[in-house]
Amino acid sequence: MILRKIAFMAQFLLLLTGSISMTYAATSYRVAPGILEFDLSQKKNANSFTVRNNGDTKIRLRITPVYYQVTGGTIADEPESDPKKIKADSLLPFIRFSPRIVTLTPGNERKIRVAFIGKGAMLPGDYRGHLSFKIVKIYNANRKPVVEEQVEGIKTKLSFIINTTVAIAGRIGTPVFDVKGLCAKDQESK
Repeated sequence: MILRKIAFMAQFLLLLTGSISMTYAATSYRVAPGILEFDLSQKKNANSFTVRNNGDTKIRLRITPVYYQVTGGTIADEPESDPKKIKADSLLPFIRFSPRIVTLTPGNERKIRVAFIGKGAMLPGDYRGHLSFKIVKIYNANRKPVVEEQVEGIKTKLSFIINTTVAIAGRIGTPVFDVKGLCAKDQESK
């Protein structure tokens, strides 16, 4: 009996979802690759990534460098805004990128060039940072007005604007892994 109820509910949900019209975001964009890696032993080198407008509306994006604190192996939810709290492993003082503002029409893409400019002596270790993408303007889409049916009760319209980040990472020197293995048999004999 329970299986019949579950099967009925599954069929009902499939029918329900098939009758709902799906829309996609007018402001959809894609950034690839999601991480840029630099060989920091070279004083100057460059890399790039591509941002593409997948939506149906012209958009303008602002790209800004940001640093996220890592505490106990977990990255913070929000970028660090206090320059005094940005740690020594930040790659941001050593990178330059262009352009900082990108306007894209639907279906078009643009390369963003990121250059590492080594300043002075950097200590051996891993360095990191992020470039954040934020939509700063959405141009009017020439779309037909949507005819909405009258609905009684509460009506809600949600608009989501999702920001994206690209990770930037680099290393100077050879990584040192401090790995200690313990054998259960050795622990039993102690």
